[in-house]
Amino acid sequence: MSDYHEETTFLRRILLYDASSKSKRVDELIIRAHREHACVRKATEFAAVIVLIALVLSQAEFFQSEPKVRLWALSVIGIAAVICLVTFLCVLAVYRVKLNRLRNECRSLIRNLVETRLTVPERILPAQAVAWTQSSNGDTSQPKTYSSESSALSGEPS
Repeated sequence: MSDYHEETTFLRRILLYDASSKSKRVDELIIRAHREHACVRKATEFAAVIVLIALVLSQAEFFQSEPKVRLWALSVIGIAAVICLVTFLCVLAVYRVKLNRLRNECRSLIRNLVETRLTVPERILPAQAVAWTQSSNGDTSQPKTYSSESSALSGEPS
């Protein structure tokens, strides 16, 4: 599994914690885009194989001899496969752009989810307000603790 796919799977798993309709819609769009991307990728691989087969067979003695209809038919198949290959590659690029847009939308939904669920503490407890000071030579001295909540918030040691 590629890193791109693993990251998308991770984002979708986090998005499951959001019960909004927008997150469900984004998840469904990502699933559909992945499914369509995989389908087009398989079609691209098939077209590439047809192109390679046509190139190899066009060099065979059977297709080089008379009647020339065999070589003409093989050339038409090869050219059609090349056209399909180029078209499928363009469609793959479009799906990649669509998936990137959906992943960015998923990230913004996750960011909103985290911001609403996690809150910043309004005050620092005195026991947690320990500051390490450094002397001018770079040595770390003993921690300074704050004795009252008002001094902890103002940043003044007791």
